Amino acid sequence: MILQLAFSLLGFGLDDAGDAVDFSPDVLDTDIDDAADALTGHDSAHFEIFRILSFKTLLAGVTFFGLSGLAGLAAGLHPALATVIALVVGFLAIYAVYWIYKKISSIRSDGTVTAKSLVGTHGKVYIRIPANHSGAGKIQINQQDRTMEYEAFTTGKMLPSGTEIVVTRVISSTSVEVEPG
Repeated sequence: MILQLAFSLLGFGLDDAGDAVDFSPDVLDTDIDDAADALTGHDSAHFEIFRILSFKTLLAGVTFFGLSGLAGLAAGLHPALATVIALVVGFLAIYAVYWIYKKISSIRSDGTVTAKSLVGTHGKVYIRIPANHSGAGKIQINQQDRTMEYEAFTTGKMLPSGTEIVVTRVISSTSVEVEPG
């Protein structure tokens, strides 16, 4: 477990290469589930065990099995009872690590600002925008908690610095068309 932590901190995670036995939630997707259903005629829930058993979960299970077994023996429990408790704690650790990784892998957030999301956005003229597409100015828009700067054009009259605007059309990934707003 200490080696896994050290390798992870140094950027040598076992998920990157060579971890052929890692069947973590992000490895098996619905396509594999569908293929398994087609081949076996069974629901893919039967293959959930392959998602639970990964290097990380097995490492956690073995670690907690050992620690709880030692704790049970140190507390004076009968070896059979200490073993049963260690097995239960080990399996709980396996499932807990699986559950944590499953929840972490389900968090999907793409902070990319797309051109579609710019239309209708309000902002301010940063550098004046010449009239009738005769030149470019600059605008600043606050989008997704970030201040974004774009080259801007207008079809109307000149827009001086500080003018409130609204984006009406995206010209390219770096330039937009605006109007007072």
